[in-house]
Amino acid sequence: MRQTMRALSICVALFVLLTPMVTLAKPTINCHCFRDRSFDAQKLHAADEYFLATAQNSFFASRFGISKKTVVIKKQKGMTAEELWLTYWLAEKGEMSLDQLLFRRHNDESWRSIVEQLALDETILGRPFSDAIRGDVAQAASTEDVPFHLDQLIVDQILVKQGLYSTEVLQRLRQGGATNKMVLLLLALSEQSSHNAESLFAQVITDGRSWGELVNQYQLNVKQLPEQFKRLLNK
Repeated sequence: MRQTMRALSICVALFVLLTPMVTLAKPTINCHCFRDRSFDAQKLHAADEYFLATAQNSFFASRFGISKKTVVIKKQKGMTAEELWLTYWLAEKGEMSLDQLLFRRHNDESWRSIVEQLALDETILGRPFSDAIRGDVAQAASTEDVPFHLDQLIVDQILVKQGLYSTEVLQRLRQGGATNKMVLLLLALSEQSSHNAESLFAQVITDGRSWGELVNQYQLNVKQLPEQFKRLLNK
């Protein structure tokens, strides 16, 4: 009996010692989870990141004809928003599949090298993207970063081409620090409220209001964003 208890104690001790090692061996997964998903007047900024992320995920899904759930799953598996914009957009423009693009990217190839292999000219890529990817900034880019905010250039090109923003307004928003998520949430808020994007952005940047306050004030239903963006893109 004493030997049995001793053996059991050893097993328990080994389990306790090895458990952290097993945990550390698990792959890192980007949760992309949000605890706060609705506006709370007691915590004005609590749901801001959820609203912003939902705007970007919804627009991306509507633009590339996939479900928002697919976008979220890809992010949970480790893809960044920048990788999503670049791979889907380049796959649409060139003759490489998504898997081929990701394989090259994850095998230490820079975006510049990948674009050169696609052999796409300026008329297809757009001049801002073409200049950035082939310029000095892109030449020094490592595989760990996205040179010259290429994802922003893609988003801006899509928005201008669809007539959803003017080049001048986008330039001013970008200069003011607006990210893709912000630009896209502003697009939805602008249509819902009939206020222009710049005045709405000023409420956040200058007046210090939260994104949640704007979503709540103008009664923007974020669950309907995929349908709203799909309608805007099909105008």
